[in-house]
Amino acid sequence: MACDKRCEVRRKFERFALGTATAVAVALSCVQAALGQDEKPPLCECGPDTRASVIKVERQAGAETWLSVERGLDAQPAKAGCFLQPGDIVRPGAGVSAEINMPDNTVRSVKFPDVVEIPEVPVIGRFQRLLDFTLGIIGKDWQETRDMAAAIVGDTRETIPSQYLIMPGVYAVGEQSIDPSHTLSIRWVGSTAPYSITMVKEHGGAAKVLDVTNDRHANLTMSSVAPGVYTLEIKGANGISLELPIRLVAAEDVPVLEGATIDEPSSQEYRVEEALFLLRRAPSTWRVEAISRLLVLASENQDFFAQAIVGQENITRK
Repeated sequence: MACDKRCEVRRKFERFALGTATAVAVALSCVQAALGQDEKPPLCECGPDTRASVIKVERQAGAETWLSVERGLDAQPAKAGCFLQPGDIVRPGAGVSAEINMPDNTVRSVKFPDVVEIPEVPVIGRFQRLLDFTLGIIGKDWQETRDMAAAIVGDTRETIPSQYLIMPGVYAVGEQSIDPSHTLSIRWVGSTAPYSITMVKEHGGAAKVLDVTNDRHANLTMSSVAPGVYTLEIKGANGISLELPIRLVAAEDVPVLEGATIDEPSSQEYRVEEALFLLRRAPSTWRVEAISRLLVLASENQDFFAQAIVGQENITRK
């Protein structure tokens, strides 16, 4: 049977996906939207018609493809953070599954051979306000911001997942300053469950167990831990672990966001801008604190753009 044009597009996509499986992230530039251009953005880029996004992609070890997004006759590989508009079709390859943040703010799971088509929906005022607000803050630097929060070193994704344990967005960042007055939200990939999370104070001291979980994420209460320098360790059942030096500091020691776009500290917009300020601030001392705040906004407040920023990278599982 002859291959029609859509079939040929998909074949080209699959060949391209194999050659780019180790790329850190899809280009998610918001230049056109930020500059107010009339041209529609390419696949996966944000723009005035953005209504949904890919927030998680997983594939089974040995699968040859990842995920594709189709718009008409156009198709390209998609990873976590890919923005979607009405009419886009999300198509997992064999052995691939994904989670999509839909226009009604629900999360829809899809796995091969099923597909998801993004429906036509009227845009609500609040969503448009958040879209304009977020693009105004990040603009053309969206890709860089996503890499700070969610990038995973490419080579690790092609090895056996049980042989590594890494935190998205946290690579060679050095000692991290943490504000213990609120919950510390962390996530990781790799190793095997159950996981234990412990803290050991600098220059000795007994290890304090913060959590034992079968999940690859945890919300840690730090308020009872005395200020100081610690080593935070996440360890899987197979002995693979990650150690992160952290310094617990007073809330007043957290850098203050000046000249905020929104002057209401309790508002969702201010909290997003504050987290992005810490995330993008050099040096990267506040990376984990910033990611924690974005994870809380993504999970508890269902913030669309926080979900897109911290969405997990492509992850290979056994």
